[in-house]
Amino acid sequence: MSLLSQAFRVRLTEVETQRTLTQNSGCSQVTGASPITEVPMSRRKHGKSRQPGHYCWACDRRRRNEKFSGRGHARHLCRDCAKLGSEELAYRQACRNLERCVTWEGVIPRKRRKAFEQFLHHRDSRIRALAERMQAEDRSARKPLLADTAFDEVT
Repeated sequence: MSLLSQAFRVRLTEVETQRTLTQNSGCSQVTGASPITEVPMSRRKHGKSRQPGHYCWACDRRRRNEKFSGRGHARHLCRDCAKLGSEELAYRQACRNLERCVTWEGVIPRKRRKAFEQFLHHRDSRIRALAERMQAEDRSARKPLLADTAFDEVT
């Protein structure tokens, strides 16, 4: 008999004895798993999650503290993105504002349509093109929803 099969049989007998112990005690614990200990509320960390570094809004990444200049921490802008031109930063900010107008499903809610329409007449052609593409996606995402509501009204 190999050592592996002996070790497997020993482990199998340990699991079986643990199963019988838990059944006799009336506990509904899964066998072979260690019990989960819950941390008391007083010891849990409250507030922000502790992730290293800072968030850069322009590149949408968390970066180390060394990647930020003195003012960059407060502006949430890393050194690499701070070197970009003001036009590029304005484009990235406009893209973020556009994405805020759209839900995860690609639908533009009624309350956000007025803010979204500003981007259809934006001075930057890249922003206008992106807004038109998002509007087309909104229309295609709304078609099945409108068909469902029309079907519900008929029945």
